[in-house]
Amino acid sequence: MFDRTMLMTMLGVLLLIGCTTTVTARTWDLAVTHEKEIDFIARNGSLIGNTVIADAYNLVGSAYDDDSYTMFLSDADNPNYSIFSVDLTAKNVTAKPILKRDSPFQIPSMAYDSQTRTLFWTNQKEIMKMHVPPNGALGKPQTLHKLDDKNPIGIALDVCNRHIYWVNSKQLYSSIMRSNLDGSNLTTIVSENLYDPTTIIVDHVNSKLYWIDDEEGIHYKLEESNLDGSERVTLVHGKHQQPIHLVVDRESIYWTDFTYRAVWKFNKDTKPGDIPVTFKSYYDRKAVSPRSILARDNLGNGIDCKAMKAEVLKKMSTTLAAPKPTLQSFNNLTTSREESDEAEKCFNGGLFVKLNGSCKCKPGYSGSRCEISSCHNYCLRGECSVNDKGAPVCKCGSAYDGLRCEHDVCNGYCLNDGRCTVDDMGKPNCECKYSSGARCEVTFDMTEICGLYCMNRQFQMTSINTSSCRCAELNQTIEEVLGYDTFNCTILVPILAGFVGMLTIVVIFLSVYISKLRRRPRIKKRFLVNKGGITPLTSRPGASLPADQCEITIENCCNMNICETPCFEPKLRNATSTRSNGKKKEEKNGLLDHMEDGGNSC
Repeated sequence: MFDRTMLMTMLGVLLLIGCTTTVTARTWDLAVTHEKEIDFIARNGSLIGNTVIADAYNLVGSAYDDDSYTMFLSDADNPNYSIFSVDLTAKNVTAKPILKRDSPFQIPSMAYDSQTRTLFWTNQKEIMKMHVPPNGALGKPQTLHKLDDKNPIGIALDVCNRHIYWVNSKQLYSSIMRSNLDGSNLTTIVSENLYDPTTIIVDHVNSKLYWIDDEEGIHYKLEESNLDGSERVTLVHGKHQQPIHLVVDRESIYWTDFTYRAVWKFNKDTKPGDIPVTFKSYYDRKAVSPRSILARDNLGNGIDCKAMKAEVLKKMSTTLAAPKPTLQSFNNLTTSREESDEAEKCFNGGLFVKLNGSCKCKPGYSGSRCEISSCHNYCLRGECSVNDKGAPVCKCGSAYDGLRCEHDVCNGYCLNDGRCTVDDMGKPNCECKYSSGARCEVTFDMTEICGLYCMNRQFQMTSINTSSCRCAELNQTIEEVLGYDTFNCTILVPILAGFVGMLTIVVIFLSVYISKLRRRPRIKKRFLVNKGGITPLTSRPGASLPADQCEITIENCCNMNICETPCFEPKLRNATSTRSNGKKKEEKNGLLDHMEDGGNSC
């Protein structure tokens, strides 16, 4: 029969070696991701459980929904998905895809708003959001803020005041910004004395803002301020760390560190001389570095906005009665007492040599106590590792290359104003405007370019010299010749349209008039006259005419032809008549004169 101690020991071993951990109650306080695993840790530092995500590669960001026990994770190296979720209550934890990979950029930070069921994240170019309900269809990703030139890398939510905060780590634009959760009221709250801020968190208990600034060289700072950026205080000014992610609970501040491969802890109620302590070390696990960290007290059900506001008012009244001593900055994490107690300790696995009291460091580390990592601040846009020779090596993201990932593959790649994009394989591609070729290096004919330039004054060509374009004589542009400045095309078009309309009406009217004239009936009258004179007969003779008579046809009273004996019907007018009007008139007059003279013929 096993005693109680042995039973508890076996139970702990089973929890530690298990691949999955079921959490249906309040069984953990902190969660730390590394590689494809999640460690669940109690506030006293003991490991409660561990979960391995089989489909994961490199977990770098995390968020948590305390209502549904769902954890959201971002993966830097998964080729298919950037974000997925896991149900911590399931016996077999499996990844549920949330966001397909459509960009080579990592998602280093995420936050979840349980009130609106909205997941927020940054991809180092934009602040994004998406509706993620516990059940039902996922919403579409939406851009909250587009920040291409600022490199947003860490985000945090103030669920009580409905704000989102983030840090911009690009050195020319290093700042801390804030907006409402719907994207409105965008403002910069901290913009001075920042070098490379890497992570930020909102403390809902004290209504404070904490962030870490990875300063140039070997130093870093942990700072505190009010939620509007005022009353800024430096809590820790240390060195030889590379902070990654930051969280708080009711009593302490925690952050993950790449250099020491550890989680550090620092009390919020600091006193002069207080220093951070190692909360959990991962150095004994080869090539394992903690990345993201979650504190359950500062998430979901752990936040009571009404109680926290009351607590803030209580502390404010206490502060008025007894002012809190001013916090000081510290230039080093190590005190003389710590040095005396830990004189024989070498960091990062270094071997202490008692003969001369020095440390023999492992490859990739240096310093009197092996506290300096050769990877610190080495890779600008990538992950650093140490090779067999102890030299730092960078693993760059898809959009960067170079020994230190310092070169943007799109920088100067596309010529002639071409637009550069990076595909999933990290290869730059160009979208050309008025050129062709893989890099838009083949420009169009200058005649075409000058034509475009002269016809449209808003056609901008920043990378092509258009000074040689001559739009008209005397160095006048086409728009000057046409008088674009004095004559508006919007007036010309109606005038031309009116003129064409009037011309059309006139043509139609003339066509109708001529058509009617051509269809006008011709009047024909027949008269019988004596050959000896022009006296008309009062009655028409019979079928046959006597020899002294003939028949005269008068057409339209102006087209009279009189034939000679025997009389005949004259030809009617037609379009194919070969006789001219002048000749007809001459014949008509001759016949009439001959009749008056008493001729023998009509």
